[in-house]
Amino acid sequence: MDNMVIETSCVTLSNGFPLTVTAAVTGGIDQNGARPGDPACWEEYDYSYRMLHCKDVASSSEHNELSEKTKVNTSPDNSLFKPGTINIMLHINAALTKGTMVRAVITGSEAKAAACGELLCPSLYSEGIATGSGTDGMIIICDPSTPFVLTAAGKDSQLGEMIGTTIMKALKKAIGLQTDVTPAYQHNVLKRLDRFGVTEERLYAIYSHDSMMDFLNGKPRYTKDQFFVKAASVLNSGYWTGKASMVAHLLDQLAWGMLSMDDVKEMYPMLFGQKCADDLDKESFLQAFCVELVDYIRYGYEFGSNA
Repeated sequence: MDNMVIETSCVTLSNGFPLTVTAAVTGGIDQNGARPGDPACWEEYDYSYRMLHCKDVASSSEHNELSEKTKVNTSPDNSLFKPGTINIMLHINAALTKGTMVRAVITGSEAKAAACGELLCPSLYSEGIATGSGTDGMIIICDPSTPFVLTAAGKDSQLGEMIGTTIMKALKKAIGLQTDVTPAYQHNVLKRLDRFGVTEERLYAIYSHDSMMDFLNGKPRYTKDQFFVKAASVLNSGYWTGKASMVAHLLDQLAWGMLSMDDVKEMYPMLFGQKCADDLDKESFLQAFCVELVDYIRYGYEFGSNA
């Protein structure tokens, strides 16, 4: 069951009315994080649902089961998905017009996306940053009995500000409780780059195959577990987390069309201290970072050099 966090904001308006906004929020996003435009996992027609091929939302074995599933169901097969969603119940102690309630949902949804973005929650369906889960919901509760009526809830209004700050504060706490995703948890190279395929498996493959120096009797000097125990302080360090963040943001801007591959090539010498190959692409750019990181863990860290 998802954890729930309740936050309240209160401002006394110039007419003396004590405007109060309360948000009750759940923070499940680790099993179903997504962003608009991600590939669909299922389609609906005639009140039935068919599962589609999609990026793994839990594990490779579950993904294979999901991808091979073709029969039509009267409802999505929940056994293929783990629970977790962002539900927001927003209470406002004023009367709202119908239009204001709709605008409150829009402002609240933008606050949800902003909170997920600031925590760098990854989409599980693409390489992007999630703006929520695929099953989010929001309920607006107001008090039509009060004579105080509000007609605006945009981001530039007092109500809009309160909606934004209250939801963001509650959601960040809820995500931390539900998924352990906090700024401290995300201060790690793998957490910053796993959405691009930089994983423990990828780094250990480079370590175990890249240099015969680390082999004893035909085997790597360190097992995978031993390697990552030694690598932990490097992966959590400010230098390498910061460098991973630069790599991630360059790749995000490349995907958004804000930078070209030629722009990334110009950044390459600053990041890696040497010119890049003329045929550099996204994967070779990522691989250059991974190789440099593994080399530092192997040589710099193990033999006492400083980054």
